[in-house]
Amino acid sequence: MRPVNRLPPEVLSRIAGCSLDKDVYDARSIIPLIHVCQYWRETITSAPENWTLVSNNPMQLAKLSLERAKAAHLRIYLWMDLANDLPNFLDTFIPHLKNTETLTASSIQNFEELAELFSKFPRSMPNLRSLTLEHDDSKCMDSSIDLFESLPHTLEGLTLKNISLPPSLFKLRALTDLTLRIIEFNLPLDTLLDFLEGNRLLKRADLRIDFVKPPLRKSRRQTAFRNQLQLLRITCYDVMDGKALISSIALSKGAQLEVGQYGYGNVPIGVIDVLSGVSITHLSNLSSPSSVEYYAGTARKIRLLGLNGTASFSCYPGSRFL
Repeated sequence: MRPVNRLPPEVLSRIAGCSLDKDVYDARSIIPLIHVCQYWRETITSAPENWTLVSNNPMQLAKLSLERAKAAHLRIYLWMDLANDLPNFLDTFIPHLKNTETLTASSIQNFEELAELFSKFPRSMPNLRSLTLEHDDSKCMDSSIDLFESLPHTLEGLTLKNISLPPSLFKLRALTDLTLRIIEFNLPLDTLLDFLEGNRLLKRADLRIDFVKPPLRKSRRQTAFRNQLQLLRITCYDVMDGKALISSIALSKGAQLEVGQYGYGNVPIGVIDVLSGVSITHLSNLSSPSSVEYYAGTARKIRLLGLNGTASFSCYPGSRFL
């Protein structure tokens, strides 16, 4: 007789879906709702969209979610360090691979582990739109084998953490969101710029790159290339790496620029060093406000005025030098 039980099933199901917490990896927060009463249980379990979040921990919930999701697009999270559970999960998951829209593999230990994962996948994943691969080691995981030849050219989101860029990735032309966090970056800057420029739909780029050798960060381009980026985030350990990236990418009007600078131990780093790579072309196009994290010895804020906006550079404790 309660009013909530007179809600239409589709409304109650939508409310249950909204109960999923942000940044969760599975549907465990929905489980208590299906124990309220029979009406809630039948309504919530019969809605495939409530069960599309699947991870390999715990296994019992993963199997249940895959069954209830039916043909809905899936968001899969693989914890690669759970070696004992992973084989059983993959056997259960492979039949549903064609429905996968988002695939995240974190805590990757080594290349053999990643190769084994991709060897179980079919040659095509037609509905895959976002791929995230995170290697735990601080050193970049490299290999002569290209694991990503079967990636669809319609891939829109790509995140790689300490994973080398295979040749097949440079064929992608539909990316809208790109995150590269590679400490040992062993490709020339121009190769990266060509890749960014080739993805004309790119709206967001998050680059944390440390070039292996100084010559790699030198570009032969005469001018910075234009793009449709709405947000460019650059984080670097070496000031020269940051300057090379910033000075090579001209932002469009209304775009946001975020710059992060980290120092090794007691190595001096300075605001002026980083900002010297930002030309008036970049500043004049920035939107207001643009948040920039810069780690320095004393908390300060530097505000730069452009023709069309303002860029705010915030400095926080973290190093001895400004």
